[in-house]
Amino acid sequence: AAVTWSKAWGAIAESTCKECRVGTYQPAVGQANVSVCIPCAPGKYSALTGVDSCVACPAGTWTDEFEATTCKICPASKWSHSLGARLEGNCVSCSGSSCLAEGSAQVT
Repeated sequence: AAVTWSKAWGAIAESTCKECRVGTYQPAVGQANVSVCIPCAPGKYSALTGVDSCVACPAGTWTDEFEATTCKICPASKWSHSLGARLEGNCVSCSGSSCLAEGSAQVT
């Protein structure tokens, strides 16, 4: 079930509840307002509403933004094997056919 909040104290109708927006999360249920939705930290994102945690950017991507809804792709001829990269500087130069594409996560 999605994590939700409601301004209605003691609300029992699910229709009064709202999900935290994309780019935010809330691990606890029964919150009173949208201000309890926590922005995803750099290196993490949330593309869905109502989540209880943000997801680390996958290898080959990064984000330096708070409240990210996607991760940025490493440029061509650069790669990153780390999860949750916060800076484009985590994408390092490489050579070889396996790292020519944007978002390369592995060098062979």
